[in-house]
Amino acid sequence: MNAPVIVFDLDDTLLDTGPCFNDAIDEFIEGVRDHFHGAFDAEEIRRVQEETDVPSQAGGGFDATRFPKSFVATYRHFCRERNTEPDSASEKRWYKLGWDAFNKVPEIYEDALHVLESLRGRADLRLYTLGVEETQSAKILAHGLDRIFSRTHIVSRKDAAALHAMTSDAAPSSIAVVGDSIRYEINPALELGYFAIHIRKENPWKHMIVPPVSEEYHEAENLTQARAILEEQFLAPVLSPAAGGEA
Repeated sequence: MNAPVIVFDLDDTLLDTGPCFNDAIDEFIEGVRDHFHGAFDAEEIRRVQEETDVPSQAGGGFDATRFPKSFVATYRHFCRERNTEPDSASEKRWYKLGWDAFNKVPEIYEDALHVLESLRGRADLRLYTLGVEETQSAKILAHGLDRIFSRTHIVSRKDAAALHAMTSDAAPSSIAVVGDSIRYEINPALELGYFAIHIRKENPWKHMIVPPVSEEYHEAENLTQARAILEEQFLAPVLSPAAGGEA
């Protein structure tokens, strides 16, 4: 009998990616306020940046330059508001700030390795991440995750078709997906009839906030809680020697 398959998302599920971007956004906002001598409110700058920072393709298509471009576009927006010409040096500064955040290696959640190691002998663990090969591989290698997962899939689009492509060798009833995004991990899993666990995050990226296609999924606050759900409701119970030794 084949082992059950558990698919883990990477960013904001195993790695604490949010601070990399949030710190850059805060620095950008303060920089724009200084540039325009406090003419614009911080929350207004944040709102414009959020509205600009959206996927360039419907359905989760990935653009590595999206985040740094959102800084440049936001800066240009406020230049128009002030009827001034954008400064090329400032544009380069904002783009570099966004690009550096995108390429930064985030910290791993403190329980991630313990949870993964404890599941490793009981399931076929696979990693599923949206992004570009160079950036995502650097994150994976930096934290030694390459030795844990049997397969790693770095994709440019996350939807039901992409998820199915990496799990087509297993029966739907034997597949679980763990991720922080209803849009990119949970809904595709539900569409395919997989077991799904959503790890809730505070202040998620607004584009991630979509209604689930059904209520047939589980909620967890962290990876430790997700493991407990997997052990109780997805993985076959481990028999003790006494229980398994009698005919």
